[in-house]
Amino acid sequence: MKNPLRIALLALSVLSFALFASAQDDAPTLVVIPGTIQSVLGCPGDWQTECEATALSYDANDDLWSATFTLPPGDYEYKVALDGTWDVNYGLHAEP
Repeated sequence: MKNPLRIALLALSVLSFALFASAQDDAPTLVVIPGTIQSVLGCPGDWQTECEATALSYDANDDLWSATFTLPPGDYEYKVALDGTWDVNYGLHAEP
């Protein structure tokens, strides 16, 4: 059984590394966690880069994108996608 908070923190860790790797001039306007979490979080399906139900919010004071998701126990796969497309996305170990 997986801890929902642990999954959310893992996703945020992946994201923080991914955004650190991206250039400031190319700051994203939308950051989404597409994956198998989406259908349980209100998206019409999974792997949808534009579904705002799994979008993160930007905090300019902390310079951090974040969100908290409550997931039922299970196994999930996810990535981080920028600007609503697969053009820029990150997976395991923040690998593009």
